[in-house]
Amino acid sequence: MGDALSNEVIMYPNPATDVLNIQLSAKITEKVTVNVIDLQGRVVSSIKQITEIEGANRIAIDVQTLKPGTYIVNVTTSEYSKSKIVVINK
Repeated sequence: MGDALSNEVIMYPNPATDVLNIQLSAKITEKVTVNVIDLQGRVVSSIKQITEIEGANRIAIDVQTLKPGTYIVNVTTSEYSKSKIVVINK
């Protein structure tokens, strides 16, 4: 069984101030969970069960309520997990 997402997950802008965009390409229609995790390991924002369709997809996350700092953004499906470091500025 292959990955549900391609290897490419792009997050922009980085650093972000208002909205963080996540661009990914799904190989199959799949449910996706996005977690924003602070450096102490706490999930500070979570978007669950977004259905991504086969092909290119974009998820927009409102980061205005997050404190300035460095975060780990994790994108997960039933078969795949990808994490990237993102900086939030105000």
